[in-house]
Amino acid sequence: MEKKEVSYEGRVEMERALGYLESILESLRKRKLVLSKGDEFVVLEPGEVVELEVEGERKKDKEKLELKLSWRKSMEPAEEAGLEISSEAPVEETPADEEAGEEQEEMVGEEESEEEGE
Repeated sequence: MEKKEVSYEGRVEMERALGYLESILESLRKRKLVLSKGDEFVVLEPGEVVELEVEGERKKDKEKLELKLSWRKSMEPAEEAGLEISSEAPVEETPADEEAGEEQEEMVGEEESEEEGE
């Protein structure tokens, strides 16, 4: 089988990028994705299982999200990765929060010791 490839890299408005992503999602749900650019095109037909790579990176004033899907005609699913994707950042404990938690644990331990001594 001859290798066919279509690629694109460039700057676009966020709404245009979202439109591309929505088209990709719709096509993946139909299990048929056609990428075309000029006279070139490639037809991709993913199966029920795909290899998924997701990478997010932040450096100074540059941020990057890379998504990669690949597949073979017969693939078995792997273990659940524990990946979560949302628009909500997890609550991070600051050193002050950790110290407050440790102090609270110490106070509870002291109260329990006092109760046992009664």
